[in-house]
Amino acid sequence: MKAFPYVYTPTEEIVRWAFEVVLKDNVTASKNWFVAFTNPTAGPWKRVTAPDSKGVWVEILRFGREEGRTDLVLVSDALRLSVIIEAKDDLTKLITETQMRKSIAVIRDLGRRLKSRTVKVWRTRARYPIVPGFLWAGSNPESEFKLVLSSYDSYVGSQRGKPVIGVCVVKTNGSLVPVVRGRGDRSIDMTQIVQSFGLRK
Repeated sequence: MKAFPYVYTPTEEIVRWAFEVVLKDNVTASKNWFVAFTNPTAGPWKRVTAPDSKGVWVEILRFGREEGRTDLVLVSDALRLSVIIEAKDDLTKLITETQMRKSIAVIRDLGRRLKSRTVKVWRTRARYPIVPGFLWAGSNPESEFKLVLSSYDSYVGSQRGKPVIGVCVVKTNGSLVPVVRGRGDRSIDMTQIVQSFGLRK
């Protein structure tokens, strides 16, 4: 059967799913991380969940119908860390003042809520540090992540210079390949975190 060439532009939905597929299918990533929340368009009712010691998924919190939601929440019991991720299909949409301020507010609000949850399965996880993350489709992870950091630092206030994770989904030979970058500090070893996803450098 003849293959027909096609051209596509990754949407926000596709970019997010490309990263989630890697998290589930990559041996290193799936060993270190689980998706506690994802925000698909027209998806299931919006709730943050986590597995208990028997692998049963338990609801941690539920979003209101009109409530602002982030795009992904990842948790690593191995690293004792949570990441709240805001996603856009295009870097320029992600780093505008309006969007970055909105993203920072959503991440902070959800972070406070997660820290206050008393559900048994979440009590230890509520003490994990929370790192903000940003996900976009791009072509140059290094330079684009610097732009994300610059925008984030411009509007985050007292948290300037704190740890941040960036995931650039690069379209390579028709495939979408997530590349993780990060900035750490004395309390967060970003090299270890980036390696925990098992992705290319």
